[in-house]
Amino acid sequence: MKTFDKSLLQKKIIMISDYVDPKYYYLKELDDEKKLINSISDEISSYNINFIFKEFTNHVQLEDFLKAEDPKNVVVFNWFEDVEEDSKKSFLVSELLDKLDLIYTGADSDGLKLAFDKEKTKRILSEASIRVPEYTIVNNTNHIDITNLSFPLIAKSAINHSSSNLSQENILYDMSQVENIIKILLSKGERSVMIEEFISGEEYTIPVWGNGEDANIINICRIDFLDQSINNIQTEKSKVDYLSSDFENSPYSIEKKEKSETLKKIISKDVIKSYNILGFKDYGRFELRIRNGISYIIDANANPSLSYGNSLFGSAQSRGYNYGETILKICEFALRRKNNER
Repeated sequence: MKTFDKSLLQKKIIMISDYVDPKYYYLKELDDEKKLINSISDEISSYNINFIFKEFTNHVQLEDFLKAEDPKNVVVFNWFEDVEEDSKKSFLVSELLDKLDLIYTGADSDGLKLAFDKEKTKRILSEASIRVPEYTIVNNTNHIDITNLSFPLIAKSAINHSSSNLSQENILYDMSQVENIIKILLSKGERSVMIEEFISGEEYTIPVWGNGEDANIINICRIDFLDQSINNIQTEKSKVDYLSSDFENSPYSIEKKEKSETLKKIISKDVIKSYNILGFKDYGRFELRIRNGISYIIDANANPSLSYGNSLFGSAQSRGYNYGETILKICEFALRRKNNER
């Protein structure tokens, strides 16, 4: 068993989530989530901690539930990904938790808002001398200026999850493809489109936990693209559709210790600096590519998705933490951070 702060062991852990509507998920996804919750519950309970997991259909329902809790006795693990089926409203949960003066895990409302604004995120990183791909923002088809960019390019949502509407067709080799994909993305409801230089090279997912100077990389996960006949990118389907060929094509693996230590020398400074400058708290995840020995951050995720067997849990398990202990470790970071703020 792991050793945790005594003050944490005396708290009630409440894990809150948006309602998972079965009609939107495969049976395997539902089974995996059930296994995950059961594992977390059993493993946290083995420390004689009172653990509760509960789903909510809206943040009003959530407020009614949490009002009854004593802030001195509770740590809330915020697992909300959507509010009223809109991920861009997830900041409302953090606002509510602050309003109720509850200790909770993950980014505050400002951090979550920033995480969805990919252009502002890249601008902040670039101004801090952290390498990101060159990019431009396009809001309509009447003015497309990519003179500062070199092909190949990749088109992404500028205000959304970066994998939103991302497919093989988003890799661009000429101006006609640029014009076409912008029309397609805008027609799908994207308010603006980020066109950035596509960085060839190996892609890595980097889970991080902790706060401030104590933040550290949990482990380095390489994306093992299996089909070399197509563009090697993590599409939207590769992240949300467990039965898709895209998902099957992009498994991750934990880097071996020797290579991991070499990579950490290349990426660690920029990743931890990015984590703190973007206001990440307790845990987060970065996606980057390395080309010619130079790393480029291509995405930053506050409160990243936690699903059965994903990279954050896999990285923690490589360091000896089971599912429940991973949740407890993140809660411990949140409790320490809050105590330091008071």
